[in-house]
Amino acid sequence: MKKEYSASLKRYLIEGFAEKLPDFKITKVKTEYVSPGELVFVNTVSENLKLFIIVTKHAKGGNKFTIEMGWSTINDFPEFSMRPGFEEPHDVNIHKTSEYVCRIGSLIDGKDMWWSLKDSALLRIKDPIHRIIAENSQIDADRLPEIVLPKVKDAIEKI
Repeated sequence: MKKEYSASLKRYLIEGFAEKLPDFKITKVKTEYVSPGELVFVNTVSENLKLFIIVTKHAKGGNKFTIEMGWSTINDFPEFSMRPGFEEPHDVNIHKTSEYVCRIGSLIDGKDMWWSLKDSALLRIKDPIHRIIAENSQIDADRLPEIVLPKVKDAIEKI
């Protein structure tokens, strides 16, 4: 993800969570189960239950992000070698597990869900060479709110 998008994404997520999900606080989790660049928000419901929202950027450098949700009753962060977990969130026994993580799309409609950060102005550039140059140039800071904020708001509304 482009650094301009990444910085704006973090800023707007923190602001959005403060407004809409104030019990979730951004935190730094020291574990091998969180990749660099992922944002983790935690809600400590009780001594025995922590809820997590993980914002994951596309691993292959795409300008998009997804959201994972989960819980742990035994650790500071769910410890899975593979995230999200393999179990479906609608499995009747899932509530009996001590830890779980799934993508938000699994909870909503069973489909993977990503939010793409694209500058619609770039789509109007017809010449492929000029479009490639524009796509790889620094993004005008004044345009970032118009590109990133609607996606963040939509993502938070889905939580």
